[in-house]
Amino acid sequence: MECAVLAERPAPQQLEQQQQVQQQQAQQPGPQPAGNAFEAERERTIARNRAVLAELGVLAAAGELHTAAGVARGGGGGGGARAAPGKKKRAPPADEPPARTSRRIRGLTVDGAAAPPAAPVAAAPPRPPPSRAPDDARAPRFELTATAYAAPFTLGSIGTTVISLGALHRGPWPHLWWSSRGCLFRHAYPLGFRASKVAFGRVWQMAITADEAGGPVFTVWDEARGLSFSGPTPTRPWTDVCLHQRTGQRISGPQYFGFSDLHLQRAIAALYTPAELAYAQWGTPLPWAASDGGGGVARAPLLPLAAPAAAAAAGAEQQPAAPLSAEEAFARELRGLSGIGQATSRVLALTTALGGARHGSLAGLRCWLAADAAHVEQLRAFLLRSPEMPVGSRNLPAWEAKWVPLILAHLTTGPGAAAGDGGGGGAADGPDAARAAAC
Repeated sequence: MECAVLAERPAPQQLEQQQQVQQQQAQQPGPQPAGNAFEAERERTIARNRAVLAELGVLAAAGELHTAAGVARGGGGGGGARAAPGKKKRAPPADEPPARTSRRIRGLTVDGAAAPPAAPVAAAPPRPPPSRAPDDARAPRFELTATAYAAPFTLGSIGTTVISLGALHRGPWPHLWWSSRGCLFRHAYPLGFRASKVAFGRVWQMAITADEAGGPVFTVWDEARGLSFSGPTPTRPWTDVCLHQRTGQRISGPQYFGFSDLHLQRAIAALYTPAELAYAQWGTPLPWAASDGGGGVARAPLLPLAAPAAAAAAGAEQQPAAPLSAEEAFARELRGLSGIGQATSRVLALTTALGGARHGSLAGLRCWLAADAAHVEQLRAFLLRSPEMPVGSRNLPAWEAKWVPLILAHLTTGPGAAAGDGGGGGAADGPDAARAAAC
């Protein structure tokens, strides 16, 4: 089979002969295929048209225009390069009038008559800068009517079952027992509050208790599994629950405790005194609310203009503030130092990790720091790594680099800061003697 195939192939000489025959046939006149005849007719028509355009002088004029356009573009002739696509055309000169103008711009009416002069338009008054009213001075979004609820009862908005309302705490650290400014309602956290809620397929119990210093402790636990989480705010334990369950979501602690429900707010309102009710509804300042949690920083006026006279009268009839405990007074002193906030001042006032006992005053803490240089390093380590310190403070980006050195600088200067034991060297006099007496 292979030999037969090779025999059928033409030799190279035969191929050359066949090509010569085809060229001779193409040169001889004869009938052409339909496609070649059409192309030939098309070429003849184009030639006739070009001859007519040449007689009329159109081709010469077109060539001159093409040459002028190439020179204007900088190409130097008819074969010049075209302008790059996407380039913007130059704007016309400013003194060149527009090609067309409307009658309104020319001051004419519809029928062509001159329009009467337009009245001058007064300039709009400048907008006042945006101002935000204090959170405590906002108009109430609800009517807080004291209502007696028989526990247990379930809140329809969130499904939390209130087992016990508890009682209001009127002891030390009163500002910790009221909601912060970011909460939906201004309300108290009752001591002994108990509730339950189903979440993540489990029944979780909730309670509010007091720590040894008198501050609130919010606890969430699962009795079936023996899990318990606590924190100083309603959100802290529920955040720990989410982290333990690995849900990847965030939970509002006040909402899950039920404090975002108006019915629970009205139930708690039944525990208020008239002054406390006026504070919750209208922001009428209580004695402890006249300053930011006993920190010595005055708040903005709390009483809004829309508050009725009864609310103002309730605020005026309130009892004077209870005297501060030693720890509260110490925290207030610390709040006066730059870099120490409300939570940090409370931790420093209550901790026994610095020297084995509470110092009781700012002067006492300064004397302890001045007694030994190692105490300063102990305080630095406490501020940076102690679990007693607020997580929000330790997580600040500039906490270690800026705020801790600033706090140490404040605490190592001032009365008592230079009154260490010194190891002898003569009696101190003047300001040093006063500092030594303070220690």
